[in-house]
Amino acid sequence: EMHRLLESKDIAITKLQQELVRVGKELDSCRGTELKNVNALERHETTLEEKNRTIEVLNRGLCDAKVAHERTVKALANEKAVLQAGVKARDGKIEGLTKELENRASLQSMESLKSNLAQSQKRCSSAERVITNMKKNEVELQKDLQIVKGTRRDLNDKFLAAKEIASKRESD
Repeated sequence: EMHRLLESKDIAITKLQQELVRVGKELDSCRGTELKNVNALERHETTLEEKNRTIEVLNRGLCDAKVAHERTVKALANEKAVLQAGVKARDGKIEGLTKELENRASLQSMESLKSNLAQSQKRCSSAERVITNMKKNEVELQKDLQIVKGTRRDLNDKFLAAKEIASKRESD
């Protein structure tokens, strides 16, 4: 009977040893999985840091572009005002010349009047072309600003989403 008891104890010990080997393999597998997860988390953190730096650089670029755009718009507005003042002055001068020409019509020939008028019209046309080009440039710059603002919003949204994912992973 002692022999049976020893055999049953041997069987129990063998089962415990087999269970120990199985648990050891599972532990090794879990450690491998944990190491892979730690490595993946480190890669994701590095990627997130790189994306954060990229977003910061893009935001700085956006701010610089916005400042440059604002300066350009201001310069164009100033130039437009100068040209408009020139046009008004020219119109005033034309009006003054017209009155003077009416007073001196008997003294000047009709050809001279036509020549002055043609020159004034050329200058007027030239100024109007410049104003038209400036308006086109302003519209294009406004469109560029809207595109840059949209890109900034998209990048901020992506950054916030990436930050939220990182937070969730850290909490997991």
